[in-house]
Amino acid sequence: MTEDPWPPDRDPLRKLAIVGVVVVALVCTGFGVYAWRTRPAAPEAPRPTEAADPYASTPARDYPTGAAGIVLPEARATGPFSAVEVGDVLILVRAALIAGRLDSRMVVQRDPVDFLALLAPGERTRVQTEFTEGRFGAYATQIAPGHRLASAEPRVSGSVTYRLATGTLVPAIDVVTNFVWVYGFDTQRVVVVHDEVTWRVHETERVFPDQRGLWLVNSHAYMSNVDCTLAARALLAPAAAPVVHPSGDPDPDTLYDPNRSLDVGQTC
Repeated sequence: MTEDPWPPDRDPLRKLAIVGVVVVALVCTGFGVYAWRTRPAAPEAPRPTEAADPYASTPARDYPTGAAGIVLPEARATGPFSAVEVGDVLILVRAALIAGRLDSRMVVQRDPVDFLALLAPGERTRVQTEFTEGRFGAYATQIAPGHRLASAEPRVSGSVTYRLATGTLVPAIDVVTNFVWVYGFDTQRVVVVHDEVTWRVHETERVFPDQRGLWLVNSHAYMSNVDCTLAARALLAPAAAPVVHPSGDPDPDTLYDPNRSLDVGQTC
């Protein structure tokens, strides 16, 4: 039996950029761009009704709703992994995306227990520490206390790819997910999170029991239109007021594009 206790190509840090009010960099866990807005701030108005659509005036208005936006590629035999085994890995990663970015237990209750349960036993302690220390923003969402999501579900757009891992002592499948997650709040503001995460599953028969399951190899993200102070602790909330995009900078609507580079400047 060959031991591969720590993916050798793992980034030591997770990267998170914050745009729109603040941008913060985290290694291997990511923060985001804390939001840029080109639209002028609107005057204070009564709290909108639950029927209002916070996405209507944004590029996310036509994005799929919630988990419907997470579409898996066809599973094909890859290296020593059969098509069925690759399919099982893809299903596991999809479950982790939902548990980390969409499920109310994580997002609203700020409880990562279901997400952690999907990880390999040997990975859980490290990731639990990142939750405790507020360094999880590149792969999970928690709404800040005192803020409330709109009734309209988050909008999701992106892609999933996979490949045989390189640089490992035993065969493994790497799954790379690249998604934009758009959260509407009951104040009619939206927050954008764009992440890219590499997930890994080793060939089960070749590793010890605590290494069997899902590993987080690296993750990068930015957040836009966020409250900078809260985002620095990986808590999501909209900026108190829209931020005017600096003259000459790219169109802030590109921050909704999953094909956009994650290399963004911080404005927080």
